[in-house]
Amino acid sequence: MLTNGQTEARKIHDRLKHPIIDADGHWAEYAPLMREEFRRIGGDTAVEALAMASQRIPNSLSMSVAERRRRRIGQEAFWFLPTKNTLDRATAMMPRLLYERLDDLGLDFCVVYPTAGLGYYRLPPDRLRRALCRAYNVFTADQFRPFNDRIIPAAIIPMYTPEEAIEELEFASRQLGFKVVMMGSLIRRPIPALVEEHPAASKFVEWYDPIAIDSEYDYDPVWEKCRELRIAPSFHNGARSILLRNSPSNFCYNHIGHFASASEAMAKALFFGGVTRRFPELNFAFLEGGVGRTRRGSTGRPCSRWLRSTGRPRWWTRCVGAMAWTTTAMAPAAWRTSTTTRAARSPGRKISATSTSRASTSAARPMIRSTHGPSIARPTR
Repeated sequence: MLTNGQTEARKIHDRLKHPIIDADGHWAEYAPLMREEFRRIGGDTAVEALAMASQRIPNSLSMSVAERRRRRIGQEAFWFLPTKNTLDRATAMMPRLLYERLDDLGLDFCVVYPTAGLGYYRLPPDRLRRALCRAYNVFTADQFRPFNDRIIPAAIIPMYTPEEAIEELEFASRQLGFKVVMMGSLIRRPIPALVEEHPAASKFVEWYDPIAIDSEYDYDPVWEKCRELRIAPSFHNGARSILLRNSPSNFCYNHIGHFASASEAMAKALFFGGVTRRFPELNFAFLEGGVGRTRRGSTGRPCSRWLRSTGRPRWWTRCVGAMAWTTTAMAPAAWRTSTTTRAARSPGRKISATSTSRASTSAARPMIRSTHGPSIARPTR
């Protein structure tokens, strides 16, 4: 039985003349299945990596506030994806069920990002990190492949070195068919002076490399590979439980604004590091950066949600990151240029003649719906 909210979503959707795209959906990976599949895909190494990557939050929660304060470890959430409606929770976990309910949710197309996998690119040991990201990408591709006419997932690209990033980009794009990638940033690195002068202390003090400016590595080959593969780099990095968001007693203090903070650091690095000037064809997406306005009035694109690689700081003061407006470029052409496919897919849905005659995305800009903020159709001042 449909809830009132789902019925209303269908009614609203039926009145629209453009597709609705969720540019930042998340699925709740089912851990037992993931563990089983990781063993099949990557053997004991992948399972070991998964166990290590899954320990950070439980380890924090197992400590008292006093112990976290002593160690300066941030408070994590003691709840995880609470859902009153069991069907909704199952929908977030099961790709087929999500696919079957897209119309109930008022969505035509969605891009799905990790939840548990958001931080997998940060795992320090090279062997385990690469096995973890590879197993996750194969697992995710397998789970969503039957539904990629309306749902596409994001691959995880580790970025500790340009070589590992390029290798995973090639594999994810050419062999698994990914159209969206989530790249690591704010990579934790040892401080060379401490390694040389105080080696015992160096493992406790690190710096955060935004990879596009002042890095010890040259990441231009990575951006060149993205250009070659026609993939827009996207970033869903967090800054929770580090630096100024590291309260040992209050999770919300650590959580609020942490995605925007990490995206701002990456966006600044790309601009001031000259990446947007050297690779003007690339677009860079930043997820969950908040909602902003444009200075183009009601017809402008939400520039605070997208940093265009023009080589100039256009709308720069508004660019603190967020969702990828040009996710439309990732969707099948039929979804971008016409609603004819929607009509064929949903015979009971009435679509006006004018809505099926759009010739380009510029004439039919879709609404971008975020699962973490309000929808934006036509931003105003």
